Amino acid sequence: MIAATRQSVMPAWKAWAAFLLTIAVLALAGCNTTAGFGHDVKNTGQYIENKANDAKD
Repeated sequence: MIAATRQSVMPAWKAWAAFLLTIAVLALAGCNTTAGFGHDVKNTGQYIENKANDAKD
């Protein structure tokens, strides 16, 4: 006879807590990524503006 193994089931509140923690971590990482992207776009715009001003002169 095969011995039955008991599978542990995660309580619903722990699953929700893990889900919310994952979402929070991803949101924070996304904010940092978005801020970095904003700086890159700003720097690129400044570079283009400087080149345009140089071409005018």
